Amino acid sequence: MPSGSPTTRLALARPLLASGLALAACAGHDAGAPALDERLESARRPAAALVDAAPHTWPEAVDAVLAAGVASPARALLDAVTRHPAGAGAECAVALAARCGAREVESELSALLAAGEPRVPPLLGARVAAALGTLDSPTAVDALTRAMDSRALAPLVRTAAAAALLDRGRRGDVPRFLGAVLLAGTPAGIAESTRLGLPDKARWAHERLLAIEAIVRASGGEDFGLHHDASWPALEIGTARMLAFFTAGPR
Repeated sequence: MPSGSPTTRLALARPLLASGLALAACAGHDAGAPALDERLESARRPAAALVDAAPHTWPEAVDAVLAAGVASPARALLDAVTRHPAGAGAECAVALAARCGAREVESELSALLAAGEPRVPPLLGARVAAALGTLDSPTAVDALTRAMDSRALAPLVRTAAAAALLDRGRRGDVPRFLGAVLLAGTPAGIAESTRLGLPDKARWAHERLLAIEAIVRASGGEDFGLHHDASWPALEIGTARMLAFFTAGPR
């Protein structure tokens, strides 16, 4: 798969941002450090460079942001993303902001999630949804719920919002929405797709992948026989099993 493809670009930041360097650098700062405003200003240039960085240069660009010495560069990162949401490194910048201090930029993340296209590309919107999913706050849950329900947003963003809600233990309409995504584009999914305002398009593999990954996490490792490229009958059977699991109540 090419390094710039959607699935790979979303996956690249996972091991990168789970590194000890990122965790340590975002944990705090030295007692003798310069004032916060001065340190935040020092992070703005590398944050802007990360937003513009090609995927293969993300590790070095992340290192430069962390080397600025700011306890949490989240504000500088979100400022840079807001100015240039179409940047090749915007997704990585949002992921790093989530790792380093998503709570302090919760309102900015919520605004980006709601903006949609053309301002916010779907891949970035999906990453913003994942960042909000790290926050167990009423504001984040509300923003994610509105995104899942919004017919104005891309299916990828809506799916990422639903996946984030499932990660936070939310049930209600969330499994049913993910079930509709799994069956979108199949004869069995026409009614639910129409009810939820999902578009008629040929390929749903990326959305299905996000849905299945969230389902596996939330179910404790059960995949219900689902696969993003499974046959229509297999998707229908797996979706029915998944919905039965999540509607059966606490286990």
